[in-house]
Amino acid sequence: MILDNNFFTQLNGNNQPVQYVLGGSCICYAKGVPARLSLQDLIDSVLPTIIASQHNAPVYLYFQSHEAIMMADLLHFDPQQANHKTMREWLEAGIVYTLAQLNIPLPPIYWVDTSEDKIRQHIDQWVPHIKTVLPTSMLYGLYAKKPDATYPQGTDEEQMMLDVYYRNITLYTPEFLSTALEIPPEQTLFVENTTQQKAIQIYYHAIGQNCNILLYTPPPNTQGKEMCLGNSNHKIELRLTAKQIMHRAAKIGHDDYYQTVFNQHSIADIMRGWQLKVLGNEA
Repeated sequence: MILDNNFFTQLNGNNQPVQYVLGGSCICYAKGVPARLSLQDLIDSVLPTIIASQHNAPVYLYFQSHEAIMMADLLHFDPQQANHKTMREWLEAGIVYTLAQLNIPLPPIYWVDTSEDKIRQHIDQWVPHIKTVLPTSMLYGLYAKKPDATYPQGTDEEQMMLDVYYRNITLYTPEFLSTALEIPPEQTLFVENTTQQKAIQIYYHAIGQNCNILLYTPPPNTQGKEMCLGNSNHKIELRLTAKQIMHRAAKIGHDDYYQTVFNQHSIADIMRGWQLKVLGNEA
């Protein structure tokens, strides 16, 4: 499968060859539970991996386990019960399975796990510098569609979320790429859904630089809303029974989107195959 150009929006393209691809899933909504990984989590890691394969490049997948723990109170889960190690293994198993179904060669996969000491220390090192470039006022509404949105301003969780936002932004900066990952920013392509656009660009714009981005629409639920942010009853997760997956997949619609990603394979086929890889006979 070759994803057509209509599926993606290319921003700030330069003439440098792509040697590295970065992207990944927002795992916080799985609340530390591997079986709560969703169809969107899979797609948000599969798409950058496919693009990396097309460029014969490695893919670096963000896995923000540290920030998910920071948000545990807000998202109502017990950080002591979180199992991000298994979650990462299951997500990788889903990526490997999906690319095999699509007959796409698997590129080298490197995880940028923010709980790992080296990665966390690099983030801690660069955040103070990022704060000197980006005042907190610039971060309000960072992930909102509406231009006048101001979240998390004035909320109880404001300081915690701003801390998370600065850490998120740091992951995209040329300083982090060149020091923590030791890859040249100018040869890097970010493949992310449109929700991440401002978080990627905000620092580059502030310092007068460009970066290469390939954006796509987030996986939609039945109502056309981003699956991870929409009604939980419309979310397709690993923990569902086969019958529940079939039922929700049949109602989801948006066939053009999911057929573009999975080709002739159905959502139910992909999710069930992923389940069998990680849950075996328990699925």
